[in-house]
Amino acid sequence: MYNKNENVNLNLLNQDIKNKDIKPLYYFYGEETYLLRKYLQSIKKILKDENISIIEYDKDNYDDNKFYDNLNEQSLMGERKLIILDNLKFTNRNFKLGIIKSMIDSIDDNFIIFIDYETENKYSSKYVFRKIEDIDDLMEVRDIDIKKKDKTQYLLNVINTYGRLVDFKKLDNAEVKKYVNSYLKKQNKIIDNFNISLFLELTGLSLSTVFNELDKLINYVGNKEKIEKTDIDDVVTKVHTEEVYKFIDAINQNNKSLAVSLYSDLMIKNVSYRMIFYLIKDNYVNLLNIKNKIQNGDSAVNISKDTKLPEWRVNKYMSIVNNMEEDFIIDKLNKINNIDYDFMQGDIGQNFLVELFI
Repeated sequence: MYNKNENVNLNLLNQDIKNKDIKPLYYFYGEETYLLRKYLQSIKKILKDENISIIEYDKDNYDDNKFYDNLNEQSLMGERKLIILDNLKFTNRNFKLGIIKSMIDSIDDNFIIFIDYETENKYSSKYVFRKIEDIDDLMEVRDIDIKKKDKTQYLLNVINTYGRLVDFKKLDNAEVKKYVNSYLKKQNKIIDNFNISLFLELTGLSLSTVFNELDKLINYVGNKEKIEKTDIDDVVTKVHTEEVYKFIDAINQNNKSLAVSLYSDLMIKNVSYRMIFYLIKDNYVNLLNIKNKIQNGDSAVNISKDTKLPEWRVNKYMSIVNNMEEDFIIDKLNKINNIDYDFMQGDIGQNFLVELFI
């Protein structure tokens, strides 16, 4: 049964796939879409190897009548069907009770996977999970007499009874490191803990980005077994750097509402707090450096060569510092250094680094 305190169903799903014991119903949801798709592909492969036909719907080709017909019709070869309903937001859809009844009646004829890319575990708080028998009275009423939420609750209870609801929630740093180590081990590569941490600082914790950058690293090092810091520095794209720079530009323009909005976007994408903070610090170091070079009469071309910054960014910095006093930039750097000191002393957590600055 569904457990709102821990995602036991993900562990159970692992066992289903390992044992090739696929359940009739699954509801996959959550923000870690790479992992979700990985498990979906594993199920499709297992069932395809068993000559089970696959029917896939998305928001562009789905309708209730088609789905109802798929549930009730026998395939030409008489085998079971896998029906995938991809990101149809069934918890927001006023679907028909007849569909749920047909799902139950045809439970031995079909495998059904609902996919819903939700960003939070809303099911554990919004819906009550209990035995189907306790809410069977819902199935005796007409569609027009029952609320959408009650039908959704019934659907989720049906899935929870005959299959699994699996939350593919965002992974924390330790969980992503396990995936990295496991993947590298299969590729006969190793990396130490410090360099994994550095790697994830650059990529963030989204598995799709992590594995994309890992593949680049593996190809780059070739036959070499150990991945070093220099390899990471040479290869790994600083995936979110430009997005962070947009956030920093909003700070430089004193546009606090835009800065807060962009910061929220970065948090949703799991960008490292420390990466953002140290790029902010780097920003003010560059501003002060460029301010001094302008006062010395240096051109954008020379500043670009000296600082190793692209000329277009130097020009942007030059336009910013023209409206900034040197003391203002120094005050900002002092504030950053004080926050950094408190962090290094363990007085604040890394999640407060940026918030204390902005």
